[in-house]
Amino acid sequence: MYREDLKLESTQQTSTAPFTLSVLDNAHTAVGQTVEDAFGEVINLAKVADQLGYQRFWMSEHHAMPGASTSSP
Repeated sequence: MYREDLKLESTQQTSTAPFTLSVLDNAHTAVGQTVEDAFGEVINLAKVADQLGYQRFWMSEHHAMPGASTSSP
């Protein structure tokens, strides 16, 4: 399910860590969810991660995982 409510509030502060942080997403498709819904969540998570100051957004590879929305190379 695409979650429009996952947005950074203007009162929240971003991290000032002395190192860079990244996000790794597996892009799983839940039972009853479409691939389009799963990718909507991926896009929303990437936007929130960007707002929070994360440096990279990684997508994992999948091999023989039927619940994965992304393909393996």
